[in-house]
Amino acid sequence: IKFPNERYENFLRQHVIDDMDINDCETVIEQRNIMDKNKMKKETNTFIVDKKDNVTPVCQNGTPICGNLMKSEGIFDTVVCKLKGNINDRPCRYDSSNKRQHIVIACDGGKPVHLEDSRRS
Repeated sequence: IKFPNERYENFLRQHVIDDMDINDCETVIEQRNIMDKNKMKKETNTFIVDKKDNVTPVCQNGTPICGNLMKSEGIFDTVVCKLKGNINDRPCRYDSSNKRQHIVIACDGGKPVHLEDSRRS
């Protein structure tokens, strides 16, 4: 079982970055060692390009969706990285796209712990 603070740190590592170029998916995913639950490269990972101090408050001032999900009032810049080729390819290659969108996050203890798939928000 992961504790809320550990889940928050994991959320920040996987999804929040101060600055990121659209062509940096491979580098950032590799540097941050971002994997899925099976310890494989994630097929899709979304980065919120902003400071954690702007993302965390969504848990307090976002719009409740359902359960512990909160939707941001404001729009965030995001970079969506999608694996291209085979998951076992080395090195892993990603297609990337920029999106300006509301984010939907799950909160625990007033901190974000999960980024909901943007196709479902």
